[in-house]
Amino acid sequence: MEHLGIYTLWLIAGIVMIVYGRRSRKKWPVICGTVVLFIEIAVPVVAFIFGVMDGAKA
Repeated sequence: MEHLGIYTLWLIAGIVMIVYGRRSRKKWPVICGTVVLFIEIAVPVVAFIFGVMDGAKA
């Protein structure tokens, strides 16, 4: 379950970076926050898709 805590912390960090970048009108925190959120959402989705494909082969 410690992975769930790390996952949640990264999601919060991504959101905080985006909010900070918007308020301070800087680009780099928004870009970094967007990349973090994209990775945090895309990796489990891709893993699920590959798991379903692997299960269909078996």
